[in-house]
Amino acid sequence: MKELNVKANRSIERAFQVLNCFSLEESELSIGDFVAKTDLSRATLYRIIKTMQDVNYIQYDPASDKYRLSIKFYQLGIIASSDIAIQKQVAPYMDELFKETKNTILLAALRDKQLIYLDKRESEEGLKISSKVGKIREPDYGLLGKTIIGALPDDEQQTLIDHLSLVRNKEEIDHLNVKIQQVKNQDYLYMINETTQGVSGIAVPIRAQFTMSIGVLFPSFQIDEKRKKEIINRMLEFAKEITKILNN
Repeated sequence: MKELNVKANRSIERAFQVLNCFSLEESELSIGDFVAKTDLSRATLYRIIKTMQDVNYIQYDPASDKYRLSIKFYQLGIIASSDIAIQKQVAPYMDELFKETKNTILLAALRDKQLIYLDKRESEEGLKISSKVGKIREPDYGLLGKTIIGALPDDEQQTLIDHLSLVRNKEEIDHLNVKIQQVKNQDYLYMINETTQGVSGIAVPIRAQFTMSIGVLFPSFQIDEKRKKEIINRMLEFAKEITKILNN
């Protein structure tokens, strides 16, 4: 590695001092906690934390008067490590589904009230989907987001709907509730033209440490009713197997 004859940036060093205060045992910290764990003054800490809040790397919880890391770090972790445990365990099923359907396969999870894409399979030719691994969307975005919300425990689901009701109109919430009920009734969701005209998809929930969804996206004209049922049955089978593996 090439050595650079430059001075370290003190502000960045201090920012990492703050970040290194967090641990699995202490995932939420107060200003007093930061003071105790670093050699930084309160004024300096406030400036650093405010900057990290502004760029959405630290979040403040007014109820506890504490700070925690944002989902941004989870996103960076996904980008930095494409072979994390969940991806490794789900990957063979995604590969098989991609082999069988020849269509785009997406895996997503709900984290901190946001939808994040964990993995993807896509052919070099044909349909292209903009959702990249590590990309974050609103929790109710598209097929996978609605499928996940539909599979949440009732209390978590209602909390999320209440949250979305602040930023969505009545028609959008009504549409979401219809899709939630479909997931509850049949344990999968089939949608046409939800986010892209001419694109349809099927998604099934995976109920593990946190709720996820795996989906297949394809041109609407490509799949007839018989083939749709075959894909749904195969995905339900896979979801059952994946859920069992992840919960063991």
